[in-house]
Amino acid sequence: MDDRGGRGLAIEGPHGPVRLKWHKLRRKPQDFPFDRDNLKRAVREGASCEVDLRRLGDGNFACLHDAELDRETNGTGSVVRTTTDRVKALRLRHPHSGELGDAPALLQEVSAELVAGPVHRDAVVQLDMKDDELMPSSALDHFAAALEGCAHRFIAGGMSWPVIAALGRDVPGLRLGFDPLQLADEMLRGSAESLRLFGRTVVATARDAEIIYLSHELIAEAADLGVPIVEMFRSEGLSVDCWTLDPDQESIRALLPLAVEMGVDQITTNAPLALEVLWRDIAAPTGR
Repeated sequence: MDDRGGRGLAIEGPHGPVRLKWHKLRRKPQDFPFDRDNLKRAVREGASCEVDLRRLGDGNFACLHDAELDRETNGTGSVVRTTTDRVKALRLRHPHSGELGDAPALLQEVSAELVAGPVHRDAVVQLDMKDDELMPSSALDHFAAALEGCAHRFIAGGMSWPVIAALGRDVPGLRLGFDPLQLADEMLRGSAESLRLFGRTVVATARDAEIIYLSHELIAEAADLGVPIVEMFRSEGLSVDCWTLDPDQESIRALLPLAVEMGVDQITTNAPLALEVLWRDIAAPTGR
């Protein structure tokens, strides 16, 4: 997909701009996950972007997705048993080429970009918290210290609301998000009634959230059942992120317009530049 002519920040839909979130700090699919140059660019240009976070054994946090080091890095073993010094000696492994790159970024290195400047007023970084167990006080202290002075630039999101809520209590100004995928697996039964109950349960569970992350499969299921699930959350003052849409996905020419027309506020993508170009191609004939 040709990505010339776009900045990968947003697309224009019938309900207004839809932000494009740079999944794992990727602007293009071939980019290294958690690319530091892309972080600098996101901060400067005002992008919405995302990094995964895992807790280390000494209470610090690193930009890693998996619970084990073996696939993502040239290391081995459990992330939660790894120290900050060891992480600094590791190298990320490209998921496609296997090439080794930089060391995984630490949370304080990410936050440093948000205070060093220049920082665009719209820049925001989602911290996708991958650990689902409550953190010890030492980790909460590390987290709060890393975000001191710039917490309002971050959204802590994840599938464990107790973990996210605990971060919110400890870090003033931190914005919160909730991915209710596990709740959906427990509650949804393929009916409109179960979807509506699911929506009410999400709102009641994540009372302090400002954004809800919904898979594109869930949004498509709701559309098929005639349930305006995005509007259900937006009517409660919540934003909605649709994850993850990429230009090379099967049925992307149906999924992308569906998400936009349902009214999502943001789309998570590994290819924001190319997705913006694709949207212009899809929308042009119909005047969207």
